[in-house]
Amino acid sequence: MTLCKASPIIPAAMSSAPWLNVGELARGSGSWRGVVPVGAFERLGAFVGDDGAGVEAELDFEFDAGGRLRVSGTCRVTAAVCCSRCLETAPVAVVAAVDYRVVASEAEAQALTPAVDTVVGDIEAMPATALVEDDLLLSMPEIACREQDSCPRAPAALETGADAGQSASPFAALKALKAGSADGVG
Repeated sequence: MTLCKASPIIPAAMSSAPWLNVGELARGSGSWRGVVPVGAFERLGAFVGDDGAGVEAELDFEFDAGGRLRVSGTCRVTAAVCCSRCLETAPVAVVAAVDYRVVASEAEAQALTPAVDTVVGDIEAMPATALVEDDLLLSMPEIACREQDSCPRAPAALETGADAGQSASPFAALKALKAGSADGVG
């Protein structure tokens, strides 16, 4: 990619994430499509893992009726999420909708909240990570297998019960111990 003076993409000195001139993009009702390496994100890597994966982003920029810079679009990444049923890690597609206003100060952000979501930043130079990281983190699922019965790796004992003819009781072992102590064993 060749960068020129009029480019809305700003070369990043120390980051693997592109920096965008979102003000220029919004003035032209522009958009940005790209992939940002997971390793460029401060917090997201802990949830996704950095195995060379990337966050795909499709963002549109415009000024709203109030003259505020609006960012909208989607971003997606595949995250390794622990299944609460089988305790295995499963890949889960995380898709986040993005729709917020970029403001210059915390005071301006507080004045707009809760009517619209806001991000505080410099409209002339914002890293792509700042544009999508919060929304991706908020979209992370708590569990990998949404339906209890849909876990393809669930242990067979959970699927059928301890014995096919009996229902498993969590207190069966205690009952056996109590019966053993009543017999003078133990």
